[in-house]
Amino acid sequence: MKHFKKEKWEYFVKDLIDENIREEMELHLLHCNGCLNIYLEAVENIQLPKMENTLGEEFTDKVMKKIEKENKKQDKGVSNLLLYYCCAAIITLLFMSSGLFDFLGESILEHKRDTMAFISSNGLKQEYVAKDISKKLINGTGNLINSFMNKK
Repeated sequence: MKHFKKEKWEYFVKDLIDENIREEMELHLLHCNGCLNIYLEAVENIQLPKMENTLGEEFTDKVMKKIEKENKKQDKGVSNLLLYYCCAAIITLLFMSSGLFDFLGESILEHKRDTMAFISSNGLKQEYVAKDISKKLINGTGNLINSFMNKK
């Protein structure tokens, strides 16, 4: 394996190398860690000082301000998410205490028993109609709402 000297890598970084040699050096970088380290040193010594002058001093301040704004947005999103979870938990507790989940569970089981009785009486397997369960759920929900209204 042919290794390249530090001066060649500096020319490579400055883009002063012939295209054929450049391709050979690029391939060499894929296989040789020693030359890769020399190349990275050359980049640090030659390219970084140029980049520091082009960015300006206010660049860092602008980036830091944008990062702070993004962090504030994320913090606000987290607090909103916590609020949503709390609301969902409260609604769930209300439904549990009112017996809504028990009522819905019983309605579904009742519909399943009715469907199974229908299938067993005919002796044929048939698809149950989604309209039946929808009607029963709507009627059951209506009855539940009416029972709340009557209690008040």
